[in-house]
Amino acid sequence: MMDELKYEPVPHRHAEFLARAERRAGFSEAYDSLEPEYALASQMLNAGTHRPLRHHRQAWIVVIAVVVLCAIYFCISWMYQARVLLTGSELAWKLSQQAAAPSGAQLAGNDTAVTLTRTTCEGTCPDYVMTVYGSGRVEFRGRAFVCDKSPPAAQVDPAAVRRLVDGLVAAGFSKMPSYTKQEWSDNPSATVTLKQGSTVHTVEHYHGDRSAPRLLSMMEERIDEVAGSAAWLATWDGRQYVCTGPGGEPVPIQF
Repeated sequence: MMDELKYEPVPHRHAEFLARAERRAGFSEAYDSLEPEYALASQMLNAGTHRPLRHHRQAWIVVIAVVVLCAIYFCISWMYQARVLLTGSELAWKLSQQAAAPSGAQLAGNDTAVTLTRTTCEGTCPDYVMTVYGSGRVEFRGRAFVCDKSPPAAQVDPAAVRRLVDGLVAAGFSKMPSYTKQEWSDNPSATVTLKQGSTVHTVEHYHGDRSAPRLLSMMEERIDEVAGSAAWLATWDGRQYVCTGPGGEPVPIQF
């Protein structure tokens, strides 16, 4: 019996309903007396209808704000890692290395020297000791994962060395502490020593110490650039580390 029943909606025509009802005695008075209650019920129904819409709008605003903040955070993080975004001290360092030496500036002699020592890691990080003197003389001694362990001394521009030393001094290198906490394992180390006459300051930097400022790594890289250490180090050709042979041909590095 129930299966044979079909749903047939009955339309409600409110105006016709009221017209018929008002023919009954006393209906109009009773209906008018309930007008405040009907108005209140109508307001409550309307409020219940629109509230979810407001909540949806508020939820979307929150979602969009979170997405925008995350995008800004990751954008700033990427710019910082890519060195597009620099701190004040990093920018001052880069500018100091790009500035031309003042005319007539006295170049440093061999009593001024910068030594960079790099140690190997769990992989194939180069291990060497390199000293660049104020006169422009460069001494390199390789210990592992280098192309030439005992090359003859090289010569670089003394003005570039003067710019390097002045930049280290201006950046406060002489007040930098060492960073040797081993928070990440199997990382290489770099040690920088600045000698100016009888004044010597050394900063040890384990690259697994996350508290070390990025400026310190920038200084280490600049020492490599000024001294031209790339001439004695291997490069990655996409398959293996290679050195440059006598005829300019790539030669796999001998570990």
